[in-house]
Amino acid sequence: MTAGAFHMLGIAGGLRRGSFNRSLLRTAQEIAPAWTRIHLFDVGRLPFFKEDTEAEGDPEMVRVFKDRIAAWNTSRGVPEETPAQSRQGGRPSP
Repeated sequence: MTAGAFHMLGIAGGLRRGSFNRSLLRTAQEIAPAWTRIHLFDVGRLPFFKEDTEAEGDPEMVRVFKDRIAAWNTSRGVPEETPAQSRQGGRPSP
């Protein structure tokens, strides 16, 4: 991390390639002031949660994710964008 910068970890809940929420985070990353760093994490790389797996020890990507959350725990922001509802043709999906 860059010393003196304001760091944030951005997490998009939408996994779709054209996710609007992921686009919002990318745009925030692009227009952020020079003293701000927004780091994105792709939750699509995380495995499904299974207690059996957790009991055996976290998979590598889960360890990376937890480490990033812990690192940013000392910073001031973790923006998370999640889709409230999926829209198809401007209408809420059933």
